[in-house]
Amino acid sequence: MNSGSFEFNSIRNRLSLLIKRYGLKVPSEHGAVYTFLLSSVAALSVSGEKAPMSLLALMFLWLMGLTVQNLRLLFAVAFIGGLLLSGLSGNFYYALIYLLCLLGCRLLKAGRGLRESLGMFGAAAMPVILVSAGFDSVAQLYPAFVIALSITGAAFGASFAVHVAIQQINGVCLIEGILFLASVILLLFVSPWLASALLLPVMLQLVFRKGLGAMGLKRIGMIQALFITLVAVSTSFAI
Repeated sequence: MNSGSFEFNSIRNRLSLLIKRYGLKVPSEHGAVYTFLLSSVAALSVSGEKAPMSLLALMFLWLMGLTVQNLRLLFAVAFIGGLLLSGLSGNFYYALIYLLCLLGCRLLKAGRGLRESLGMFGAAAMPVILVSAGFDSVAQLYPAFVIALSITGAAFGASFAVHVAIQQINGVCLIEGILFLASVILLLFVSPWLASALLLPVMLQLVFRKGLGAMGLKRIGMIQALFITLVAVSTSFAI
């Protein structure tokens, strides 16, 4: 083993020990994590000259996601992030949004229905909402609003399609379906193209739900990830 490999393994082992010590953990819901990543990238794409501040804000948001299992560390990250960003920008909205995220993280301990719906909304919308806190004009909020609405609608639509495909139609499924349709209706006032990009893939999945349900959750998840990605790309061209 060469010295480079030894140093890499040493760093990896130390990082693993640090993660275990402080209870840092990537959430097990891979779909929500991917949506969170996609939303973060989309948020940075519209941040313009605020990109450095937006990147710093998103770093603290990701740290909050990693520390959900450690209450003290979660509070510390939210407090330090809110204090630092508000101090650097002179904008208290950062602290308010971190507080809302903190409350949302604690509500994730509630029942499965609330956890799934709230978690999906937070993963899809909060990165864009957080970045929007640094905008100086209403004109800058428009593309951020469209991105948040599109990705949130796609996330709920994807989850709704999965529930139907595996024949798990319950209260959570109905709520996600209603929120998905609300997103489509709102996008009609923005762009019929975006509304179609959001609606048609879900409709196709519902038509072929039996074949989709037979694919297994891993392959279904890959299809939903592709669907959400296509919506995000379509949104970037539409705005």
